[in-house]
Amino acid sequence: MEEKKTDRRVRKTKKAIRMAFAELMTQKNIDSISVTDIVEKADINRKTFYNYYSNIYELLDEIENEIISTLREFIGGINFNEIVKNPLIVLKKLTDIIESNFDFYSRLLKMDSRSNLITKIIIANKELLRNELHEQLGMSEEKTGILTDFIIGGIFNAYRNWLTAPDRCPIDEVSEQISILLLYGINTYIK
Repeated sequence: MEEKKTDRRVRKTKKAIRMAFAELMTQKNIDSISVTDIVEKADINRKTFYNYYSNIYELLDEIENEIISTLREFIGGINFNEIVKNPLIVLKKLTDIIESNFDFYSRLLKMDSRSNLITKIIIANKELLRNELHEQLGMSEEKTGILTDFIIGGIFNAYRNWLTAPDRCPIDEVSEQISILLLYGINTYIK
């Protein structure tokens, strides 16, 4: 029983650190963020931070690795032959990932698209998606590259714009609209 309690406290503390860090990354460049900034925002002391991380970059690495691992599992589980018929299936799963930790992912998606974290995540997603498309559908590397850029860029920007819109529709509606675009193209979407 004591171990579960400790694990929950650890998770709660690490979540507070990550949330504070993600929020600071929407406001500052990573090189301008200090441990002091994080601990003040997370309402913890420096010793607590250093119990889990030796520095900010170790925290950043852990976040990057977890996100990329989640996305690798997500993309690896996609059957592209099915998705071609109904992309909404994969978009709903993506929505579930976002909603599973909405506060964190919303802060992440609000970061400057030129941030190293966002760039690494986008590059990792493109590579994972490109490999899966090539393997499952036998598409040429040139085609998979173009398709991957279009899909990742479009989905990322659509969700980012949704998060920053003052009057947001439900996220499921955004997923449905993206699905229509992916499945039927621009001409059908406009009509």
